Amino acid sequence: MTATPGTLKLQTIVVLGASGNGMLMAESVERLPGARLAGFLDDAYAAVGSRFDLPVLGRLQDWPALPEDVLFLNSLYTAKKMRGYHETVHSLGIPAERWATVVDPHAVLSPRAQVGRGVYVGPGVIVQPQVVLEDHVCVLGNSYMAHDCHLERYACCANSVSLTGNVHIQAGAFLGANACVRGRLQIGAFSTVGMGAVVLTDIPPGEMWVGNPARRLRTAEG
Repeated sequence: MTATPGTLKLQTIVVLGASGNGMLMAESVERLPGARLAGFLDDAYAAVGSRFDLPVLGRLQDWPALPEDVLFLNSLYTAKKMRGYHETVHSLGIPAERWATVVDPHAVLSPRAQVGRGVYVGPGVIVQPQVVLEDHVCVLGNSYMAHDCHLERYACCANSVSLTGNVHIQAGAFLGANACVRGRLQIGAFSTVGMGAVVLTDIPPGEMWVGNPARRLRTAEG
């Protein structure tokens, strides 16, 4: 099920992770006329029972205890833990049909874009024609995905990232806020692009690049 503007059936969604990204996604769910936010699953806040005035329903591994019609949305993306979070979410074993795709009502999504399961597209995002967002891709607010870009599974763009045409982001890569990538380039799997970086060349897998123009800093963390 995809929770997008115009969805008629009320669908209950639980967000995995109750930190900053989790709150952003929760508020997008609250804005959707066809969705109901039930709360979070989060290991750190399970004992507290609430976060941001919303209920924390248990730990991540407690998902099977929730009703079968509940869908899940992953918010566990951060530059230093992309590989670890990917492994954590994958290890939960949540079936493909239990993942919600949430497109904020204030995003612009081309009908000619392809969007997988468990994807989040935040407010102010523009996704142009022929863009591919594979399963569990996260695109935070005000980012721009130009035509023919391809983001593989678990890739994440922080707020205000700009991808010009035909950019290929491999699985698990993280692009920091305000990063910009020139057209027809590739960002390697589980690599990190720092905040405000201007990428003018391909980035190999597993590396961290920063600056303008972007240069290799070190091996990526996490």
